[in-house]
Amino acid sequence: MLAILGVLVGAFVGTFSETSLNIALPQLIYALNISTASAQWLVTGYMLVIGIVLPFSSLLTKWFSTRQLVIFGLSDFSIGASLVMIDFAIILSAMYLLPQYIQNGLLISVALTGIIMLPGGIVNAIVSAIAGRLYDKNGAKTPVQIGFTLALIGAVMLAFTSTTCYVILAHVILMIGCPLAMSPAQTHVLNALNGTQAADGSTIMNTLQQIVGAVATALATLLLTFGESIDPGAKAATAFTTGVHYGIYFTIALIILGLFRLVCVKKDNHQKWRSQYF
Repeated sequence: MLAILGVLVGAFVGTFSETSLNIALPQLIYALNISTASAQWLVTGYMLVIGIVLPFSSLLTKWFSTRQLVIFGLSDFSIGASLVMIDFAIILSAMYLLPQYIQNGLLISVALTGIIMLPGGIVNAIVSAIAGRLYDKNGAKTPVQIGFTLALIGAVMLAFTSTTCYVILAHVILMIGCPLAMSPAQTHVLNALNGTQAADGSTIMNTLQQIVGAVATALATLLLTFGESIDPGAKAATAFTTGVHYGIYFTIALIILGLFRLVCVKKDNHQKWRSQYF
């Protein structure tokens, strides 16, 4: 329980720092007089540093082994890991775009932006706990499929953002779908490995999450900037909203990719882990 508590606190602090930075980005852009593309490197640099540091935790206990290379040859691991990476990219790209849209598109203050994002965060935490139960009963494929479908609905709604209440609803739906896909996919990945491979698999997956997150944020920023430049004569809020929509299109494409990738997931023996420990 103490080990689990340490993991929970670490995950909370990491997510809290990322979310706080995303909400503060519009004010940092104004205060430092920099472009959105330049500010994006704050997020990308943060994610890349984590991605570089994470592997060293494994190297402290052992040097490179052939086991780490063999893990990628396991189909269940590679397919499941790709689903986790896609889902993680969805979450980060949405969390990067939404706070900026709320402030620069809807012209809402920083403090109120945090409150608007709060319902989705609470739902995310609740669904993450429920998703584990669903995996125990149904395996990974069904909850992941439902999760990606709900995430697609939420992302499509965000592509047609209009009012604050509408944004909150779309964000909540997205935050139901993403953890519903994430938790079972992660368990499916680690369940595909035996005890000696699990530590390496976890390190590989965590490292890839940070790298994919950095790339997803960079691409979302690129599309945001492109969307803003389409109509030079538009008002700043309108142009920024168009740019956010282009970033959301990227999120929608990721979700569709995840649904296609899900076809390769086999009906897994989700009771294997339970039989080993209970």
